[in-house]
Amino acid sequence: MDKGLIDATKLNIAYCHIASPITGRIGLRLIDPGNYVQASGGTALLVITQTQPISIIFPVAEDQLPAIRSRTRSGQKLPVEGWDREQQHRLATGTLVTIDNQIDQTTGTVRLRADFPNSDDGLFPNPARRAEPEAI
Repeated sequence: MDKGLIDATKLNIAYCHIASPITGRIGLRLIDPGNYVQASGGTALLVITQTQPISIIFPVAEDQLPAIRSRTRSGQKLPVEGWDREQQHRLATGTLVTIDNQIDQTTGTVRLRADFPNSDDGLFPNPARRAEPEAI
């Protein structure tokens, strides 16, 4: 009976640990120690952003869309480069993953998504980062 109580206690302790299904960067906690937490509550404890690999969404002029689509249809993996804000330093190189299904009428652009391995953590989750496709 004592062994059963010990095993039950070990199991309860195991349920007290929170493990993430992904590796990444943890943001600031959203709930502080001492807050009342319910399983059905809508507030997350924290946000984890996956950084390896990292995905970036960026716009391209709709005029470039036919050339991009023809190359992706032929099975080519299009290279994409991530640059700093000043367009002075290349941060990373990745590949195009997908093209959005609509053109933004106000800007005349279409959004593309590219994945970067980010093994050196050169890319940080930040909407100010911008990726540019290589010459098409």
